[in-house]
Formats: sequence, C-alpha cells, structure tokens
Amino acid sequence: MGAYEISVVSVPADPKIGVGRSLLAEPTINQGSADEAQPAARVAPLNTSVSEDPMSTAPDLSVVREEASKKAASAERTRIRNIQELCSKHEMRELADQLIENGSSLDVAREAVLERIGAKPVETVAPVDLGQKVQERYSIMDGVRALLSGDWSSHGAGLVRELSQEVARTSGLTLTGERSFFVPFSALSQRATYVTSGATTGGNLVATDLLADDFIEALRNASPVVGLGVQTLTGLVGDVAIPRRSGVASTSYLSTETTAITQAESTFDQVTMSPKNLAALSKYSRQTLLQGTPGIEELIRRDLTDGINAAIDAAILNGSGASGQPTGIRNTTGIGSVAIGTNGGAVTMEAMVDLETEVSQDNALISGAAYVVNAKTMGALKKLRAGGSSATDGSFLFNADLQAIGRGPTPLTLNGYPIAVTNALPSNLTKGTGTGLSAAVMGDFSQALLGFYGNGLEITVGTDSDDFSKALTSVRGIVSFDVAVRHAQSFASVEDINA
Repeated sequence: MGAYEISVVSVPADPKIGVGRSLLAEPTINQGSADEAQPAARVAPLNTSVSEDPMSTAPDLSVVREEASKKAASAERTRIRNIQELCSKHEMRELADQLIENGSSLDVAREAVLERIGAKPVETVAPVDLGQKVQERYSIMDGVRALLSGDWSSHGAGLVRELSQEVARTSGLTLTGERSFFVPFSALSQRATYVTSGATTGGNLVATDLLADDFIEALRNASPVVGLGVQTLTGLVGDVAIPRRSGVASTSYLSTETTAITQAESTFDQVTMSPKNLAALSKYSRQTLLQGTPGIEELIRRDLTDGINAAIDAAILNGSGASGQPTGIRNTTGIGSVAIGTNGGAVTMEAMVDLETEVSQDNALISGAAYVVNAKTMGALKKLRAGGSSATDGSFLFNADLQAIGRGPTPLTLNGYPIAVTNALPSNLTKGTGTGLSAAVMGDFSQALLGFYGNGLEITVGTDSDDFSKALTSVRGIVSFDVAVRHAQSFASVEDINA
C-alpha cells in the first residue's frame, strides 16, 4: 500500500473537500463573511470552477482565427470577382488568370490592363505612298477636268482615278458623290473666285512669261501650333478611345501598428476622338481652267490645303465642341486660368509667369511647353521694359542686348519658353466693360492630339445656280479630323489681355 500525504489548511482550495466537511449540510460561513474575516483571501464561489471565472478577459483564439479566415476569404472572393469583371470587359481573360494567380491587387490589375490597352496600336490605315516621279506627275486639275468632261482617258486623269481608288480601298472610305475623287495626303505638297479677266482673280495666272515660283500667295494666319509638338495620328478608322489615368493611388501614414490602411486606388477614363468634317471651297472660271498654266494647279492646292491647315490650327486652340467643331484647348474643361482684371488689362510679365505657374503647380510642365499669342499681344510684349513702360525704365525685355544679338528678328522665346504667334487666337473678346480683348495660351503641346481619318482629302467638283449663270466651277475639299487633350492640367489660358 502506497503512502499518501495529508495537509491541513485553514482555507481549502475546494470548500467541499476536507476533514469532517461531509458532516456539514451547508457551509458554516457565507462568502461575504469569509471576505470580511479574511481580507487577504477570496473564497471561490460555490459550484464554480476556476476556469469559469467571469473576470477572465483572454480572447478565444479559435474564434479570432475563424473570423479572420472568413474576412480573408471574403476579400479574396471580391478581389477575384473584380479582376475578372475588369479583364472580361476588355477581353483579357488570360491576363485575369495571371493576375489572380499572382495575388495581384485590383489596383495592380487596373495598371496592367491600362498598359495592355496602351500597347495595342490604334487602328489605322497605311498612307498611300507616292514615289517622287509619280508625285511630280500628279495633278489635281487633271481630275477636275476629267470630272467636268467625263473623259478619264488621259494619262493624268487615269493616275488621279487610280490613286483615288487606292485611298478608298485602303481606308474603307466612300466618296460622297459621283463627281468626287480622293487625293492622297502624300500628294499634297484656297477661297476667292478666280477669273482671267481680273489680274487679282486669275488673270495673272494666264501665261505671259509667267514663272510659277513667282506666284505671291495671299497673306494668311500663320499655322504654327502643330509645329509646337502636337501629336498627330493619321489613317484613323472609326471612333478612337485612348485610356488615361485620371487619378492615382494615395498614401497615408500609420499612427499605430494596428492602424488600418485606407484603400485608395488609381482611377482611369478615356480620351475619345470621332471624325469632324472640315471643308474648303474654291471657285474658278472655265476660261481660267482652259488657259491656266501649272500655276492654277498650285493655286488650287494651296487654297485648299493652306486654308484647311489654318482652320485646323484654329481648331486646336479655339474649337468650341459644338456645331460640328472639335473641342480645342481653350474650351477644354479643367485647364488653368489667369485673370488680369475685372475689365481686362495690359499684358504683363507677371501674367505670363502666372500661366506657367498654373501648369507647373499641377506637375504638368515639361520641356515641351510653349506660349501662343496673337500679333497684338506679341506687340505689347515687345514694348515691355525691364523696369516699366517709359523710355527711362530700362531696356526692352526682347532683344535686350542688340549688340550681342544683332538687329535680326526678335528671338521667339519668353520666360525661357518658345513663343509662337498666330492670329487664330481671338482679339475681340469682352469682359466687364472691356472690349477688344485678346487670349493667350501656355502649355505642353505634346499633350494635344490631332487625328486625321482615312489617308486622303476628298475633292468634289460641282456648280450651283449662280455658278452656272457665270460659267464658274466650284471645287470643294473635305478632310475628317478631330482634336483631343490628354491632360487638361497641361494647359492654361488668359482671356482678358488689352493689347
């Protein structure tokens, strides 16, 4: 028989166990008396085990793990569903599988989809390329004469028809009428009525030892905007949508180790383009057509193409977005704005610098930025002096050191940026009581897009009732294009210059 150890204590761990306690029907003291008699000790409640102590605050780890597992599973299902929906919308199911397998977040998925879309080239058609010899032989007037006579048998007319058919075949475009043909953009190197009776309306084109190079073109608005770095897309087909990141994920500091991270994802939208039709119309007499030297060919080309080019420059800057016009920079929502005064005011270097600030504070100013002003504003800028406007206020801000620079043209830079001049910018604006006010634009012109649809200009020959009575022929040129701004923050304008 083994040995047992017995100990006797005044307060047992279990009040039901002890020497002689089985003889007691009830405890001799209640819990409150025990607490009062033994302040240093606490009697455990009757019929209650230590493990059931209601004062215990330890979490049940199994419950915590189960809740965390449920939340993680729900978040994973949401991640997978969102990625699948995003990729399915853009027909990128294989990419969705990769992103899900890699555990990528929805924000990462959006970036991947944006990159994949950006890598896909915009649908375009190839240009109709003319060799140098073909380009030298190509004549718009051969096509015009063939349309008037109905005879396409000549070599020149046959070349015009062949290239017109090639434009239609490659671009998918359809002529708007029977008396039309396409001129490839590559074949292009205006607006009055030209008659041989008047020197200024066609007579000077009839040969009397006339040299085509001596033809003096009419003055037009300069067309410098495209040359400032506008991105040009050619051969577009149908509507175009270019993805754009419109917002970026934000960051935040964690105040404690258990601070929850607020989800903030990049947002995306699209820059869209759709065809806008621009037409130029020229009229000339039958006599001019029959007697004209090659100068009439150059006249028609320049009248159509230069007029269209000037209108496109104006559309990039001023397009209203209504009445068939594209939306130009000045009418794009979200560009920066600088105001000179309640009723407008004189241009200052401070205002021009403020334009720069409007762009740079949005992190949109890069090396491709430039100013565009009209001739009135340019004249006012040239009169600005380093210390004021009077003759004693210092040297002019332009050509400040004439001995070093020379007496050549004014350097086309302002505030360290190129400056272009075109009267396409208006000088007839109003503000308050101010009238005859001018606009100026500053920004990164590489963020402007110019898209041409198809790969040719459509020429249509016809007559109206007035033409018939006067033996005139109308030549109309139509080009389809659109303008878009990738980031409005890349531009700023001032609309109240009193120059």
